[in-house]
Amino acid sequence: MSAIPWFFATIIWLPIAFAGALGFVPLVGILGISALFFQKNIQFRPYMGVFIVALVYAACTSIWSPYTTPLVEIDFSKGDFHVKSAVLRVALITLFGGIALAGAQKVSKAKSKLVVEVFSVIILLQAISLVIIHYFYSDVYNFFEPLITDQTSATLNLSRNVSAFGIGATLLIAIFRHVDNTPKLRDLLLSTGFALFSAYYCQSLSASAAASAILLAWAFMFLPGIFGKYTFRILGCATAGFIVLSPIVFSSFIEVLGDRKETLEASYLWRIEIWTEVLRHMSEKPFWGQGLDALRTYDAVFEDGIWEGQRIIPLHAHNMFLHIWIETGYVGVWLTALSVLLMGNRLPAPADLGPKAAAAICGLWAACLIICNFSFSLWNDWWWALIVVVIGFVSLIHNAWSDEVA
Repeated sequence: MSAIPWFFATIIWLPIAFAGALGFVPLVGILGISALFFQKNIQFRPYMGVFIVALVYAACTSIWSPYTTPLVEIDFSKGDFHVKSAVLRVALITLFGGIALAGAQKVSKAKSKLVVEVFSVIILLQAISLVIIHYFYSDVYNFFEPLITDQTSATLNLSRNVSAFGIGATLLIAIFRHVDNTPKLRDLLLSTGFALFSAYYCQSLSASAAASAILLAWAFMFLPGIFGKYTFRILGCATAGFIVLSPIVFSSFIEVLGDRKETLEASYLWRIEIWTEVLRHMSEKPFWGQGLDALRTYDAVFEDGIWEGQRIIPLHAHNMFLHIWIETGYVGVWLTALSVLLMGNRLPAPADLGPKAAAAICGLWAACLIICNFSFSLWNDWWWALIVVVIGFVSLIHNAWSDEVA
């Protein structure tokens, strides 16, 4: 298959991320459509079937959801076309993303290696850009001010940019971790240094989730050496269990934290308040869930304090696992957990992937766990599009260093 679409994805990564990452959605569409011209046979995997059933069920919950939205919104006079349904957007990303990933697996070794090398340079440039933003934030903001509608948009764009970097950086850490097929102290120091560097500058830009994601990703890259062929099965089982038990985990955490939550930074404290409110409403419709985008209708506000008058739940739970629970209930949770469990059991063993690809998958898994626990809505289409693109680069890493497979 031609590597041109993935070269395009590499080159466009930095401007998309810098502009707020929303462009990853059409990028997945471009990659999927391009792959259709080259990919004749697309292999269907069992966990995909369960995941699709979960999406269909989530769509069905809109029937009893208090929040109503049309599937699409068309204004011929203005030439506007918007996919308004959250689950339809995610479903389209799943469809085109699956086709794109099937195509990525067919890219030749030489072309894959070239794409990955260029992508590594792009991630390094993105790291440098974050350093520049850290030290010269006002100058950067003033330079781009004509393109910025308001300060809130600029802040959101920066947050998404840093999150995109946090996900992309995990792949570069994996490559640094295994520069050679044989583990060396040099590789460990290089990957550790880049992980600490990346985490520090993410934290300096108030992106705690991205910083934590990078550090946990680095730690997870040791798992293949510990658990061997059982690595992904263990990750699948542990993640599925965490999804099912997340209300107990977070309610226990909040209870243990107690009044000490008042000592936390404002962003952390607000998340605690959001989770508390979500957990309080979770028992209202525990089996079927409250319906797609139901959280958007929760308009309770803070009665006093620094957020007086602001909504306690700002449109979503800031925790995708709790989000699944409250909107899709037991049914959605168990379907999601089952799809993750099957995925972990169906992934090839690390030895069959090669050290770089295995480390990249472990790192990406860890980064997703962190960010899904602390940031963004479950139905954020750009987030899932970003994950699809990065998984594609993982496939290219596997292709590029296939000779390192045990």
